[in-house]
Amino acid sequence: MKRVTLLLVIFLACLTVGQSQVFNREQAMKIAMAATMLVPDSHLFSVAATGSMKPMLDENCLIVMTKEPFENITVRDIVLYVSEEGRMIVHRVMEKRKDGSLWTLGDNNHRPDREYVTKKNYVGKVCSVVYYRGDAIPTGTVATAAVR
Repeated sequence: MKRVTLLLVIFLACLTVGQSQVFNREQAMKIAMAATMLVPDSHLFSVAATGSMKPMLDENCLIVMTKEPFENITVRDIVLYVSEEGRMIVHRVMEKRKDGSLWTLGDNNHRPDREYVTKKNYVGKVCSVVYYRGDAIPTGTVATAAVR
């Protein structure tokens, strides 16, 4: 159901921006906000300019996060968690460990994260990404992550 809802948001967004090939930040914000209104328990985040998830995510995209149950997270999902320093981290799950914790790595990083994602520091799963002008994908698109 979530996937159908996100696809509906994408369709409506494309209608509202008309023939535009590239979204500006305002259009991207409207699309992402619509997704958060339609997808239960979802939240909108911007991405910091760290480069750790390039080219998938960078400072010119908005992400929609949903509170997927921790037990349902699988390898290759992109998750948000709070680091020991209190910063929000968005990285990809590389391994689900025997103890249930998750080993993560930024797509553009060479070393895995120093800490594991646990039920305690887990925030949610990225379910949609809205790119806008100036991003790593020059045409401007809305990408939907697989939602189970």
